[in-house]
Amino acid sequence: VIKDMSSQKQGVYKVGEQMLGYQIVKILRARVVLLKGGKISLLDFPLGRELELVVVVSADERIINRSVLAKKIPDLNTAVQKAIPIPYIESGKIIGFKIIKLRDKDLAKMAGIKEGDVVLSVNGERLNSIQDTLDIYSRVKNQEKINLEIKRGREIKNLIYHIL
Repeated sequence: VIKDMSSQKQGVYKVGEQMLGYQIVKILRARVVLLKGGKISLLDFPLGRELELVVVVSADERIINRSVLAKKIPDLNTAVQKAIPIPYIESGKIIGFKIIKLRDKDLAKMAGIKEGDVVLSVNGERLNSIQDTLDIYSRVKNQEKINLEIKRGREIKNLIYHIL
């Protein structure tokens, strides 16, 4: 049950229905995930500070809770310890970084990442060197939307993360 505070009307909604121009994507115990005009919004309820780290919107799109993520992965060193990347080389050049070992398989599964995936770009910026990767990390770590282009076997996938 959701109450529109401006009109004081209440309605019962389920996933897939429209509410005030928003499509309801997912309903959780303390949060509703909404979509309008291609933009994801969250409707939090007073219960909710025990929120989930990751909400899966689709196979390629996720919402990440920034405060929970910051507790789980406070810095780049911690991230590298959870997923060990090595340079991925084609034709003598680094074209990305291959995830060879995942130490936190649950977190990786929630994020849609698998061992053997090659991260090719972040927000359209190619990962051509370790320095590029560090520079890109410092630029995107506080952004609200991150697009990862990955190579999984012969398939190229785009994973979208909304970090709220």
